[in-house]
Order: sequence, then C-alpha cells, then structure tokens
Amino acid sequence: MNIENIIRSNIIQFAKENKININNEELDSFMKKKHENRTLALNIDNYICVCEYLYSSEIIILTTVCKEYIDCHYKNIWNILQKRHFPNSTIPINSYLEIRNNIAIESWFSINRKINCGFICEYDTINEIEIQIKKLSKELITSHKRNINYTCKTITNMNEMKYLKRDRESYFNNISIYHKNAIDDYRFLSESDYTGDYYYTLKPELDMRLFGLDPDNEIDKKNWIECMGWITGKYTKNKDCDFDPDEIELYDPNQDVYTYYSGEDDILYRIRKVPECIDFLFI
Repeated sequence: MNIENIIRSNIIQFAKENKININNEELDSFMKKKHENRTLALNIDNYICVCEYLYSSEIIILTTVCKEYIDCHYKNIWNILQKRHFPNSTIPINSYLEIRNNIAIESWFSINRKINCGFICEYDTINEIEIQIKKLSKELITSHKRNINYTCKTITNMNEMKYLKRDRESYFNNISIYHKNAIDDYRFLSESDYTGDYYYTLKPELDMRLFGLDPDNEIDKKNWIECMGWITGKYTKNKDCDFDPDEIELYDPNQDVYTYYSGEDDILYRIRKVPECIDFLFI
C-alpha cells in the first residue's frame, strides 16, 4: 500500500477511536502539509551539488524516488553523468534523451565485453536469429500493397518470424537468470521489429559524438569503425602471434594499429592499440 494511504488510514482510525470530528477538507489539508514536511525540497543548483557526492547509480535512484524529483530533475542529471563519464562528448546538454540512450547503449556493450564479448553461445545464437528476423521485418516494411506477391510474401514472412521468435525464446530460457536480467534491463533501448516487439540484442547505432568525434568529419568516421571494433568486443588486448614477422613492413596493412613486441625466445607478437578517444574504457 502507498505510504500516503497508510498515513491517511491511521489518521482516520485515530480520529474515530478518540471521537474526533474531521472532514475530508481538513484531512486533505493536513496530508498535503505533512507531505511537504517529509519532502527534501531542493532547487536545481542544490540538487546538482548533492549529486556530485553520489555514484551514478545513486543519482538515478534518488531522481526516480518520487514524481517531484522526476519532474524537476530527471532531465538535468544526464548532463551530470555525461560530464562525469564522457567529458569529450559533444551531444548538446539539452538533448537529455540522446545522452541517456547513448550512455545506456555504451553500458550494454560494456557488459558484453566483460562477459567474454558476448554472454554465452546461446546469446550469440539469439543475436543471429534476430538478424534474420530483422531482415524479414525490413522486407515487410518496404513491401508495397500493389505488389502482386504482397499478400503471399506477408504471410510467409510473418510465419517465418513466428517460428524464429519461438526458437529465440527457447534459447533465451536456457541462459542464466543473470544474463536474462541483463538482456531485460536494456531491452527498452532495442530496435523493434515489424510487429512492434523489441529485439533482445539489436540496439541502435552508438553516437560517435559521445566520444567527441564528428559524424561529418571523414577522418573521424573512419576512426569510428576502429572504435566500434573495440566497443563491441571484436578487438581485444590479447597477444596475437598469427602473422608472418618477415612480412610486417611489406604486407601487413594493419601495422599502424598494432604495437609489436619481442617475447620469450625472441618470438614476435603484437597487441592492437586502443584508439585514444576511447582508451579510458579499457583502463
């Protein structure tokens, strides 16, 4: 039961037992006054000061603890979190949904990286199934009713999607509760299919502006491809010995993105360089 309702019920019961006459108007006035007394009323400047002493998760919990805080402060906390964790970000401070969603998408990729670049084989299978569902969805979205095969194609694709979703659910049910919770927690960010269902694993593209890169700059766009390799877990700091040391200078097209070392018995190995704009993610 809501705490306000509990307090109200106890007041009514107390008044009844002590034969105290109280009408609804008096009771409402009293409840409003006591609610204000229990509320930590902070203007925006003081609220930001309080947030400076809290962890990011605590800021979000505090801000969503009541409707008043959500209405007054929710939009403002995301710029605080952006400055704290992504100081080079160029996403406008008033675009709080863009900031929130991109921080969350990066957090999703971070979870993937920490659990071996993909939760488990079932997770990878779910991802592969959803790529097929997305392909079928795209065909349905772009198909035209005037097309002679429209009805047949729609029925076929919808049935295929139905079976694929059944397979996806089977794999989802076989993963641990920890992995299920991780997928569920970030599902609100996912793209949606033709039927409006959110995917489990397919997320919108991460905005490179979060790391200070310019989407209109060709060099930044090229660098972002390398960055996404690291963010998604495709690239790691693992030692790589699978190359011909004698052909590095002549044939290795990736020598600029690697640092080369000489290990035991003078065996040469290389480690991929983390791009400077995202290196703080891999400290």
